[in-house]
Amino acid sequence: MRKSLKLGLLTGMIAISFLSPQNAPAQDYSNGIGVRLGGFSHGITYKHKFGGADALELIASTGRRSLILTGLYEYHRPLGNAQGFNWFLGGGAHIGFYNEGYYYYYYRNKNRVYVYEDRMDRRGFGIDFILGLEYKFNNVPITLGLDLKPFVDFHEAAYSYWDGAFTFRFTF
Repeated sequence: MRKSLKLGLLTGMIAISFLSPQNAPAQDYSNGIGVRLGGFSHGITYKHKFGGADALELIASTGRRSLILTGLYEYHRPLGNAQGFNWFLGGGAHIGFYNEGYYYYYYRNKNRVYVYEDRMDRRGFGIDFILGLEYKFNNVPITLGLDLKPFVDFHEAAYSYWDGAFTFRFTF
């Protein structure tokens, strides 16, 4: 049921893109910086629009003992005739730095106790996809957005995750 709902949402967004005017500007800003409040990818976000429908979004996410740097290429389209609303989709990649804690090993040798500390650091990389909605306020330098950002992380095996977020940006 959930897969059919997601597929229906994606199909609807693509259909809206074909019904919307092809020469309409995506939105009236070039850069935006703000916060992303979500599951795995919460942190600082920066978006640069290239003048048409194309944009680059960079996300620096922090989590429990982790830092994930993500780069996404996005394609923006107006949402029908709704003033200020856009939908977007895109993809990209990420690299993650994870600290999984410390492990301590104790052993005795000739009545002395030795402690060996092993820090479990790892790095991972993966591919990301994004589908979302964004609203740009008229005459106010603010955007609000909602998105779904599934990604696959490769570290010893492939792990897939579903992520969603609310984004607030100041535009300039």
